[in-house]
Amino acid sequence: MDDISVSLISRGKGLGYVRLMFSMGEFYHAAWMKTRTTPFAARAETFYRQCLALSPHRPECLRGLLSLYAAGGRKEEARVVADEIARFWPADPSLSVISR
Repeated sequence: MDDISVSLISRGKGLGYVRLMFSMGEFYHAAWMKTRTTPFAARAETFYRQCLALSPHRPECLRGLLSLYAAGGRKEEARVVADEIARFWPADPSLSVISR
């Protein structure tokens, strides 16, 4: 791991850290989609939630969480996230993953 990554992780805050949390969420999300190994989905959710804790309306983190929930059949949780996305971006294409 390079010095920049170590610095971002150790600080636990800042735009770079938010991006790192999103990227890690995407990584585990993709691993779960490929393998359907439950711990990967749990890790993806954790990273997306950490991203949102630091930047509550970050669209990519909301979209990632929505996609994860929808793909996992977690309809009620997907709807809650979709409602949050629709509140800020009513025409967001990611909303098509759930029936509204």
